[in-house]
Amino acid sequence: MIKQEIIGKEIEIIEADNKNLIGLKGKVIWETKNMLVLKAKNKTKHLIKSQIKFKIGSQIINGKEIIKKPEDRIK
Repeated sequence: MIKQEIIGKEIEIIEADNKNLIGLKGKVIWETKNMLVLKAKNKTKHLIKSQIKFKIGSQIINGKEIIKKPEDRIK
């Protein structure tokens, strides 16, 4: 599990239940227990964590593994 802050990080979606999201890149601007909010191409995308796998740099993160409040995850 990732123990760092995700807000402000650039991410790329590498797997998703919605195939249209694969390859999407942007900056995480908000995080809740179940969702990431991404600013991509001047639009805001709400992504359900359990439905995506993404990269931060070279680190691959399965959204299912970070389903908890951000403040609880980074302790």
